[in-house]
Amino acid sequence: VRALAHFDSDLSGHEEEVDAFLNRYFIDSVKGGLFTGGNASNDLFNLCLGFVMDQSLGELCERHSISFTRYVDDFTLSSLTPITKAVRREIRAVIEQTNFRINHRKCQYLDIEKGPGFINGIGIKKGGIWFLPRPYLRMLLGLVHRAMTNGDVSPAAVHGRMGVFSSISRNHRQWNKSERRLADEYERFKRMCGSRR
Repeated sequence: VRALAHFDSDLSGHEEEVDAFLNRYFIDSVKGGLFTGGNASNDLFNLCLGFVMDQSLGELCERHSISFTRYVDDFTLSSLTPITKAVRREIRAVIEQTNFRINHRKCQYLDIEKGPGFINGIGIKKGGIWFLPRPYLRMLLGLVHRAMTNGDVSPAAVHGRMGVFSSISRNHRQWNKSERRLADEYERFKRMCGSRR
């Protein structure tokens, strides 16, 4: 309610009505919190987190030259220099002040000087090179193969998934054997699709 009133001054002074509206349409009265999978749940959660956390966390990160991004409740913080334990404690404190809990099992500290890391399923290695992990490449190859042989995968699904590959693996000169094989199979698939028209 405070977040909505903060971002829309017309709602200021109508907090009780906003609260009743949210409770009626968006809040799970049994479990508490927003309905999981509700149409507006991600937007409302994002708005709330933006209000209670982004500014203070953003200011802290700016002081320490840290880049901070958030997708709903997934945070990624990166820096050209190591983020010290003391700074990581400060970051955790800011998050915990908002009454959100940190899932420590999902937290990870990566140093790409020591080897590649994975963030939201996308690999990154020294030099800022992005890549898709081998299991994902195998899944894509299987999808393309099924679309060509069984026809039980729509071309749109193949093109959509391959869009991820194309956006991540742009530099074909750096492709490994698996990436090259996938790209070749996808070209075959596109030619097949073109000949069916």
